[in-house]
Amino acid sequence: MEKPNYRSLYYSCNFGEAVKDCDSVLRHDPANEDALWMKGMCLRELKQFDHSVECFKSLFKLNPTRTSAEYYAAVLTKCIESKDAWSKSLTVYVGGKPTVLPEGASAIFAHDYNETGLSLNDQGKFTEAIRFYDMALEIKPQFVTAWFNKGVALGRTGNYEEAIRCFDRALDIMPTHIDALFTKGTCAYKLKKYTVAVDCYDKVIRLNPNDIEAKQWKSKAEEMLKNKN
Repeated sequence: MEKPNYRSLYYSCNFGEAVKDCDSVLRHDPANEDALWMKGMCLRELKQFDHSVECFKSLFKLNPTRTSAEYYAAVLTKCIESKDAWSKSLTVYVGGKPTVLPEGASAIFAHDYNETGLSLNDQGKFTEAIRFYDMALEIKPQFVTAWFNKGVALGRTGNYEEAIRCFDRALDIMPTHIDALFTKGTCAYKLKKYTVAVDCYDKVIRLNPNDIEAKQWKSKAEEMLKNKN
């Protein structure tokens, strides 16, 4: 049997093809936990919540320690039962204990997309990561962390202008986001926008006077600005 490809298909948002690959694995190994998990996740993305719930319930039955499977089954069951579950506060029971989702099921999707993006970032798959950050932001436009993470991914692809726009979006929501300020400064420095860089590092230093790295980068930017003039 060929090596399964469902995980990379999921990461590239080819959810339908990923389901087919999971099914191929499950025909030979019905108790394959990873294939059941990924199939459930892909069906969730395809909005086939009823079939997704079946996968998560089967996985939890196979391995009761996989409480995340029980959790997703409970959340998606709520989505099937009520459209309000997507955007309004809801409570699900996992292990007999109540778990409250103040922003509804959509908050779980946004969080998952952001976490998937981080995983792809770690693998150097920045284009795929950006796709998942966009999915998170489509659901939750005020998601500061996703704006920051998208900016980081864009910066790593050399798209510094777009990265700065993402950091600005994060800073519009949270002006004291030190990491966004610092990384915006770094991108501005790479674009030779030294005045912008100095301003960013100044703000970082005001928020954290002991930030040695910000002081070093500010000094470099000031030197480059001096030479430029």
